[in-house]
Amino acid sequence: MDLKLKKFLIFMSLEKGGSIIGWFTMMFGVLLGMYSIRLIILSTIYYIDTYDTRVTDPEVISTERMIALTTIVLASIYFVYSIASIAAGSLLMDSVKKSTNKHMKLVMVILAIGIFFSAIQIIISFVGIVGIGVFAIGGIIVGIIILCLHTYAIICVHSLNDLFKNEELGRMQINHVQFQQPNTFQQHPSTPQLSSSQQPEFQGK
Repeated sequence: MDLKLKKFLIFMSLEKGGSIIGWFTMMFGVLLGMYSIRLIILSTIYYIDTYDTRVTDPEVISTERMIALTTIVLASIYFVYSIASIAAGSLLMDSVKKSTNKHMKLVMVILAIGIFFSAIQIIISFVGIVGIGVFAIGGIIVGIIILCLHTYAIICVHSLNDLFKNEELGRMQINHVQFQQPNTFQQHPSTPQLSSSQQPEFQGK
């Protein structure tokens, strides 16, 4: 089923919605990037501290290092995605401003990646309930919210993509008709003027 919207949030135009989605996508990318950098720094410090820890159990140390490395890798992936989100938001706002669907597919792909990450976060949080209890519920709630927002954003961008595509096709058809329209002055030559020798002579009686 091809879901399409005619309005953004029921009462706003798709163009306005595209600008709002682009702006929030950029802000989301900025916040995610800042959080990812902070998480990378803290996890790196934690990993270094495992070499100076008083814990002597090799299994515990190995587990702590694995957690730190896993967090660094995941945070790095999220940092890359944050940069992509900033780029996607910027491209979307530019496309809306120019009324073109040039970058719409790229924006939808980046939003789809966000849905994938949100689904992974929800799954990991569900698994985390066993280990850390109710604290993992926050991760589930955040993951569901981001997943829903990204899904709605994709539907809006897809609808906006079709809108701009139809408008562009309409402009192309109008230009094509105007190009083929015959020039009045070229297709209809002016009435020939008779020379003096060809003009009829009137003789008086």
